Amino acid sequence: MKLSLLRRMPNMRKKLVVALVYYIVLVLVVSFFYDGLLKINLAEKTFLIVLFLFLVPVWLIKKIFVDDLIDYNFPGFKVWRRFFLLVVILAVASLLVLLFMVQWRWKLEDGGYVWKIGDLFAFWVETIFILPISLLAQEFFFRGFLLRSFARNFNCSFSVLSVGLLTVFFLALAKIVSLQAGILLGVFLLNLFLSALVCWKKSIIWSLAAYWTGLLLLRFILLYQVGERIIERLK
Repeated sequence: MKLSLLRRMPNMRKKLVVALVYYIVLVLVVSFFYDGLLKINLAEKTFLIVLFLFLVPVWLIKKIFVDDLIDYNFPGFKVWRRFFLLVVILAVASLLVLLFMVQWRWKLEDGGYVWKIGDLFAFWVETIFILPISLLAQEFFFRGFLLRSFARNFNCSFSVLSVGLLTVFFLALAKIVSLQAGILLGVFLLNLFLSALVCWKKSIIWSLAAYWTGLLLLRFILLYQVGERIIERLK
């Protein structure tokens, strides 16, 4: 009966059902294996994010839906060249900032440093190269795969609202964001903005660039604040 009902659905509605079923599967997987996921390292976590939030949706789009990635807000090669240019610019600028802070702010009187150079380099690599990979997978899944599946069946406003709720629920379930009401509201509003931006521009490159740049600034601000606290304690 359910299969018969699915066959009678319009093709675009079927694709939305498949996308939502896959979302539910991910939610169940995160719920059941959450404790185990906490124990894996950064490389393993990044691999799982890319696999389940990017590669599997790409397979569904190409093999099951028989669609092109560009139909799901995935930009073409020319657009990616501009994004790679942004990566290079931010990589160089952030490295220069770190070198400046190490030499003129975080150098101690005994010749040591507030931060270990190796730890700072690892922080820089993670922020500039690993974080964008995870964010790309996340943006493609929520604002490419899911958002476009909704937008093909409903208007943009309803699609943005729906994906915003689904995104916040998933992030809260995975405890990527705090369960405090104020933080959840802020994350929800941020996701509404990013989803609306993608719905308008028809490309996840805009939300990816905005999201990554914002997180980069936030991580560097937090690093600076912690460094200042350490210096105050050592005085």
